[in-house]
Amino acid sequence: MANRLKHVLPVIISCNQSAFIPGRLISDNILAAYETPHTMHSRMYGRVGYMALKLDMSKAYDRVEWLFLEKVMRKMGFESRWVNLVRKCVTIVSYSVIVNGTPVGLFKPSRGIRQWDPLSPYLFILCAEVLSSILSLEEWLGHLKGVPTSFKGLRINYLFFADDSLLFCKATEQEWNCLKGVLEAYEEASGQRLNNDKTSVFFSRNTSQETKDRILEVVGVPDSQRFDTYLGLSALVGKSRTQEFQSLLEKVMKRVADWKTKFLSQAGNEVLIKAVIQTIASYSMSIFLLPSGLCKELNKLMQKFWWGHKENDKKIHWMSWERMGRAKNVGGLGFRDLICFNKALLAKQCWRLLQYPYSLAAKIIKAKYYSTRTLLLANLRSKPSFTWRSLLVGRELLEEGLIWRIGNGTSVQIRGDKWIPLPITYTTQTCNSLIGENALVAELMEENPRQWNRHYIVYIFQSFGEEEATAICNLPLSRHHHDDKMIWRATNSGEFSVKSAYHLEKERLDRLKGECSTGVRTQAVWKMIWGLKVPHSAQVFLWRACNKILPTKDNLKKRKVVEDDICIFCCSAVETTHHILWDYPSSQDVWCVSNNKLQKCRSGGNNFCELVEYLMGSVKREEMELFAMVAKRIWKRHNEVVHGDVFSHPSTIARQAIDQLQLYRQVNERQADAHDLS
Repeated sequence: MANRLKHVLPVIISCNQSAFIPGRLISDNILAAYETPHTMHSRMYGRVGYMALKLDMSKAYDRVEWLFLEKVMRKMGFESRWVNLVRKCVTIVSYSVIVNGTPVGLFKPSRGIRQWDPLSPYLFILCAEVLSSILSLEEWLGHLKGVPTSFKGLRINYLFFADDSLLFCKATEQEWNCLKGVLEAYEEASGQRLNNDKTSVFFSRNTSQETKDRILEVVGVPDSQRFDTYLGLSALVGKSRTQEFQSLLEKVMKRVADWKTKFLSQAGNEVLIKAVIQTIASYSMSIFLLPSGLCKELNKLMQKFWWGHKENDKKIHWMSWERMGRAKNVGGLGFRDLICFNKALLAKQCWRLLQYPYSLAAKIIKAKYYSTRTLLLANLRSKPSFTWRSLLVGRELLEEGLIWRIGNGTSVQIRGDKWIPLPITYTTQTCNSLIGENALVAELMEENPRQWNRHYIVYIFQSFGEEEATAICNLPLSRHHHDDKMIWRATNSGEFSVKSAYHLEKERLDRLKGECSTGVRTQAVWKMIWGLKVPHSAQVFLWRACNKILPTKDNLKKRKVVEDDICIFCCSAVETTHHILWDYPSSQDVWCVSNNKLQKCRSGGNNFCELVEYLMGSVKREEMELFAMVAKRIWKRHNEVVHGDVFSHPSTIARQAIDQLQLYRQVNERQADAHDLS
């Protein structure tokens, strides 16, 4: 029922409500909610000011009257059988109280909808649409005046996100009395109640103090010169960016303070970092351009916790955060450089403004900053908001990845525009007087049948060059007169993705810095490591071994931790990763009893990564999975001997590795079977 209902909601719910509606995001509501108070704060002049009322409904879900919900659905045109079915779902609920671990009593409510029920959010916004309709009616009648986003432009009367509401009107007693009457009527009909303790009022700065005092006395709520937060983010950002976002760093620190990192492997730390720190930071970064210093602090925090640091604990960082931030298929761990990630998220917002120009956020921003232009040609303008400044930074990255898909060729210029599939510029690099400065791509086509005019392109061959001319002639053309369309070149589908934008920004920075002369390890090794069906800790260990960042005596000597790099067991060879895990006689004993195919393989040199490359082409995938588990156990035994004087028999090491691998496979098979049954 919930899946069927959500497809109807975009048609019947106003664009000012962003929660739970397919195609609408919370970021759209935050952009709209930020730009409107910014307009009030910085652009309102004259004698009459404006006010914003941030509402908080007390126990919003629990107070919904069932009769009200039923009448709302019938008024909206829902069929009687559907209304009756929804009523049964809502009214059959019962509750019991757990006393000393035992359910006691059975209570039947007379109103309210259940939270966490998949149908409840949709039913709630159906009820909230009643308030939306009344506010729109009062605005149409002229009783309420919303905040103008520009001169003679769009006016914003209200913004809803589920039960989080912002109402806007002129700062006069007449409009407040009208707004108060609307809220009282809605409360009486729906059962909702305002929580005055959490409701606040914000006035534009051209509102007189006398008017403020008079309205606040009538409203009975505290004055807030600026909302503290809206939907978890600052409603207004001042000049001190670092101070404004310091709470983000404190929030992250608070979350990670309770992590028991000493009980987690580095693989566990990786999951926590990506699931918590990067997720918390990404919520703010999707709207605001965070200060680079704050991003660097968060990067250091992630690096610190991945290596298992405690407060005031000094440990070696075996690899730079820049290398760890590379994609996994090129030797990194996939951690996000938050500065680049911030730009990628902002580029996503710009992409949405281009793709969804009729969304409320797009309408507001267009009315304020580029009413007569397009987003790609917009300027900073005077008194811009912080969100607009942030979006312009994301636009730079978006422009880097946009390219024209040729339709009829009437919107794309031959020179200057990106339309030729030739990296890195995607534009023509040569010019000729035969082609005018503003010549369109349509001039290179011929009709009936619709195709490239190859003879004309050959005639002006010197204008394009051989490679460019070939690329143009190979571009597919539709027989229908479709319009030219801008697509995202970093994905095969042409649709924007944050992941592709992030890597595009990293590539751009690498080009500016220059490529390393030593190159990088072939991608096949890293794809094989992360493709093995072994515990994640074994994958991370193998990744560390191939990157030469295990704390062997050879590596410790290079970092001036120890003076001697000779193996403490054989006392003859340098203690490298390859020596400990493969060359050492005791290690060879383990390989002999674990798998004959692995034991017979031989690889010269002193490089463990080259050994892994050699094994990739010599043994099957199952043997490589066993190889990872055995190598991890050999390393663990080595550490036990160094720190605890405990030496396990080779057969014991092999048996433990085989048992762990079998157990992992059994658990995965059970999970797969359970998933198939569900």
